[in-house]
Amino acid sequence: MAYRRSSRATLDRARRLDVRMVVRWLRSAAGQDTSDAIAQWSDGGRVGLTRTESGLTLAYTTDGIQVIERLKLEFTPCNYGGARPWALCPVCNTRRAVLYAATATYGRFLCRACIAWPYGCTWEHRGDRALRRVRELKHRQGCRNTDPFVPLVRKRYQRWATFAGLLVQQHEALQTFLNNANARIERLRSGL
Repeated sequence: MAYRRSSRATLDRARRLDVRMVVRWLRSAAGQDTSDAIAQWSDGGRVGLTRTESGLTLAYTTDGIQVIERLKLEFTPCNYGGARPWALCPVCNTRRAVLYAATATYGRFLCRACIAWPYGCTWEHRGDRALRRVRELKHRQGCRNTDPFVPLVRKRYQRWATFAGLLVQQHEALQTFLNNANARIERLRSGL
């Protein structure tokens, strides 16, 4: 993937805390409610989670400073029973399912609107988005070869109409990529 500005901070690089998963973690498989858990990210970051009456308490270290942050939780009833958990953003006080921690906010967990970071795909060129779409189609089909120019393979027991639709989507995405690449080449030629 080629980004227009690679130094730009995106949500793909921020640590993500999904409140729905946290509440699931805090409920053990045996149906017993536990009050403590630890979330760990692939970059080695860890946060201790403690369930309180009013919400969650997060304990973590950022830039060598121990931080204890309290998040309020709200629950809304679901149509067929149960309740859906939401975290209230500490800044805008709106319900959010996912909060992000960013180094620019000193590690505080905020919602996407308060961090004001875009998704990584918004910095991709049109042709790169088309190639990513083809790779997603191939992944969905279970193809091991991620080369976008190799045709899709039909899944066993997949309807032919569904497979034909996927082939059309692959063809359109590749056509977009090639048209975009041709336009780039023409711009480079005209600049010489």
